[in-house]
Amino acid sequence: MKRLLEDSELSDKWEEVKTEKGVGKKLEKLYSLVKDAEKAKASAKGGDKKEYEQVVNDLNAQIKTLKDSIPQIQSERDT
Repeated sequence: MKRLLEDSELSDKWEEVKTEKGVGKKLEKLYSLVKDAEKAKASAKGGDKKEYEQVVNDLNAQIKTLKDSIPQIQSERDT
């Protein structure tokens, strides 16, 4: 997750995500970060808007990756 945040230029948000307990809570935090980035994107103009769109797209991809990994993590936990 940390690497994904760094790739999205949101490495300063890592501490917020890291402090959450459990994968579900971490996903909720990432979702919240996406929503905040979308709000910033909506109010941005010109070059900033393109940058925010990229951040939002990257965060959405991260959320999908994490959601897809939940069944595997649960399976490992149960065995």
